[in-house]
Amino acid sequence: MSRPTPGLVAAALAAVLGLGAAGWTGVDWARAEPEGAAAPVGVTDGPGSDAAAPVVADAEAAVTALTTLDAADPAASVERWRAVTTGALRDAVESGEGDIRSLISEGDVDSTSQVQDAAVETLDTAAGTATVLVAVDLTLTPASGTARTEQLRLVVTMERGGSGWLASQLQNVGA
Repeated sequence: MSRPTPGLVAAALAAVLGLGAAGWTGVDWARAEPEGAAAPVGVTDGPGSDAAAPVVADAEAAVTALTTLDAADPAASVERWRAVTTGALRDAVESGEGDIRSLISEGDVDSTSQVQDAAVETLDTAAGTATVLVAVDLTLTPASGTARTEQLRLVVTMERGGSGWLASQLQNVGA
C-alpha cells in the first residue's frame, strides 16, 4: 500500500471537517462589502462596523487553527480544532476524532497557513451569527519531499460563544 500524498491527506481532512465544495461555487468575492459600506439587507451591523473587528479576528484564528496539522502530535491538532469550533463543526471534530488523528499521523504531512485577507459578509450581533470570507495560503510539508502551497477561499460561519466567536461551519468555495 502506498503512502498517502499531501493532497490526499488534505482532501481527506477536508471531507472529515465538511470543507468539501457544497454547491458554493457561485459565491462571489465581490459580494463582500468594502470598509465602511452600508450593511446588507437583513443584517443588524455592517461588515465595516466596529462590531465586525472581533468577528474577523476570531475567524482568522479559527481558520489558522483548522488548517494547521502537526503529524508528530495529532492530538494537539485536534485540540486546536476543538478550541475554535462549535455546533455541527465541533460535533464533526469530536465524532471523527479517532479517524482524524489517524489521517494526520499516517499522512505524515504538516500544514501551516497564513491568512491573506478576511472580510465579514454578514453580521447579526443580536442573533450572534456572522459569515466571514477568508483567503488563506496553506503550506503542506510532507516528511519527505517538497513542500507546496495552495490557496484556499473559505466561507466561515461564526457563532458567538462565551469567550468570543467560534466557527460552526467551514466551506471551501474554490480559488
